[in-house]
Amino acid sequence: MTTTTTIAPEQTTAVAAQAVELYGEAWAAYILAALLFLAIVIWFTRKGKAWWRIPLWAAIAAGSLTPATTISDQHWHSPAIIVAILGYDLNGMAGFAQGVVPIVTWFVGFVLLFAVAHLVIQRLARKVKNVAPVVEPPIEQSDARQEPKL
Repeated sequence: MTTTTTIAPEQTTAVAAQAVELYGEAWAAYILAALLFLAIVIWFTRKGKAWWRIPLWAAIAAGSLTPATTISDQHWHSPAIIVAILGYDLNGMAGFAQGVVPIVTWFVGFVLLFAVAHLVIQRLARKVKNVAPVVEPPIEQSDARQEPKL
């Protein structure tokens, strides 16, 4: 015996309105979680060589932070990796490409961003190392005022 549940039109409208309300909050929570995960990965890999750190960071950032449209007529976005996986399941390689193409584009952008940041940080670190420390002469502890020597 099968049962079917019917939902009144006013109930679907209320559910849709609640989904629209929570859309921004869900994205904010997702972005915060993705940035936290990226910060943890950056912290644990910060001592490694730059040639493998930067692409790793960029792959994680692009995979988790890239938005993609779920339905071409709508303005709804989802994480591109989820769009790619579900798109492959529903539409094969065409659905997979819908999620992967934005990830590849954002990956290139993140590699450039992290590489430039790495070079800037290295240059600033070199400048700080080359600056000689300022050594002030010891101050004599006397009550008499000393005149400057010429």
